[in-house]
Amino acid sequence: MCTRMRERLRRFVALAALGVAAGCAPAPPPNPYPPELIENFMAGCRRRSSESICECALGRIQRRWTADEFRQLDETLGDAAAAQIAETVAACAGR
Repeated sequence: MCTRMRERLRRFVALAALGVAAGCAPAPPPNPYPPELIENFMAGCRRRSSESICECALGRIQRRWTADEFRQLDETLGDAAAAQIAETVAACAGR
């Protein structure tokens, strides 16, 4: 993975770890991501959060955005994108 992509992933994971607050719905995501995208997300997330928080965050992200939408959001990772991600994963705290 290129340095730029790794840095974006790190920033995203940091935001995801900060946006934890309650529980996650058990329903499977309607937008399953390719294994590589999942592995990259989980590897970065596990450095800052528990396995259950990372799984919750990934599930909520997959329910909100398709893989292509998430990649595009990750590329733009400005304040608005960061706020959307934090809002999406906020329900994962205490996992």
